Amino acid sequence: KCVVQFGLERLGFERMGLGLYDPEVGDVRATYGTDIEGNLVDERGIRYQPSEIALQLNAANSEDRFVLLENQQLYTADTREEITGWMGLSALWSGTENLGWLSIDNAVHQQDPPTYLLELLALYSSAVGSLLARKQEQIALAESEARFRSLVEGAPIGITISDPEGVITLVNNQAELMFGQPSANLEGQRVELLIDEAHRDQYISYRDAYLHESPAVGTGHIMEVQAVHKDGQNFPVEIQLSFIHTEHGLRVINFIVDITERKEAELTLRDSEEKYRHLVETMSGGLAIADEKARFTYVNDRFCEILGRKRSEIIGHNAGEFVYEEARELYDQQVQNRQEGRRTSYELVVKRKDNTPVHILVSGSALHDREGDFVGSYSIVMDITARKEAELALQNALAKEKELGELKTRFVSMASHEFRTPLATIMAAVETLRAYRHKLSEEKIDQR
Repeated sequence: KCVVQFGLERLGFERMGLGLYDPEVGDVRATYGTDIEGNLVDERGIRYQPSEIALQLNAANSEDRFVLLENQQLYTADTREEITGWMGLSALWSGTENLGWLSIDNAVHQQDPPTYLLELLALYSSAVGSLLARKQEQIALAESEARFRSLVEGAPIGITISDPEGVITLVNNQAELMFGQPSANLEGQRVELLIDEAHRDQYISYRDAYLHESPAVGTGHIMEVQAVHKDGQNFPVEIQLSFIHTEHGLRVINFIVDITERKEAELTLRDSEEKYRHLVETMSGGLAIADEKARFTYVNDRFCEILGRKRSEIIGHNAGEFVYEEARELYDQQVQNRQEGRRTSYELVVKRKDNTPVHILVSGSALHDREGDFVGSYSIVMDITARKEAELALQNALAKEKELGELKTRFVSMASHEFRTPLATIMAAVETLRAYRHKLSEEKIDQR
């Protein structure tokens, strides 16, 4: 509006219009123009399609940058009243980019164009083009800064922006919550004051080194330090640096992530792992984990004791290496059971390092990843050699007892046969004596 108004009132143009070119669509958006009486009118609702202004577009995009078109049909946007006359077009350039054009004509007085007026239009369009380009840059910068500020404020992590010396110029809401201070308190102080004193020099060195290398490295590496809350309590954070160029110069962006919960989770996990490791290493049974090819990836101390081998002599080896050949068929069947997801318990004889056999009871289960694919197995192993030896001793004792019973039976049978005849004779003699005793005197009995 000011451009057209100044041209009419101060520069003496009887009619003038300003159109802005939209390169993405290819049409022209009118802004302000002049009616048939030379009055300023608002034309912002008008868009000219390329077919409507083909001649003007060709002229405005020519290398001359200023074109005088004679015997043109002139009209006003409000009445579309057609008048024949001359039209002057001067493109508004920003480097090699055409921003639009200024147009003048003689529709009011229909006089020939004076030379000075055309030269004045060329000079004026040059100045307007520069001002328009600067204005568009300012608008684009303002829009970019608004979008950037919106992104910063909406970020789920703390963000501070500072100058190269570390003086804070902007903080987002998450940073306010993180440090327990409003932006008014944070802006103007140095970033390093938000960091525990023990880590400040480390942070400053990191920032200085980053600024020295920033054009090449982009974002900096992640640095873990202790930050300081308003209440004086320290808390762990990760800081990563980036930078932007603004109208005020280079600015350093600090992306700050509060990792308190993660650290607590890591500590809890370490405690849990330590308890689990202690449980595994002190359990009475052996524990072994193998990959999908039955190669050991982990064994506990008890498993090493059972096999009589060092952990380094087991890890990476296939479980089949420790199985006797006569037990190979059973072992292969159990490997197949794991691959098919079956859980089984079975007894197996394996060889120790000194090649002596050891009897084990194995309870094996399959391991699967999140997609359900087989990735290995784990087994709980009990040394049952002593039990097997006791069972064998018991079997031997029972066999001996059975043998003794059979010997007893044979002895009784044989003894019965050997004593049966003499006993029969004795019994017959006794019966005879009983039958004839009354016929014998005591003297006769003694004699017999």
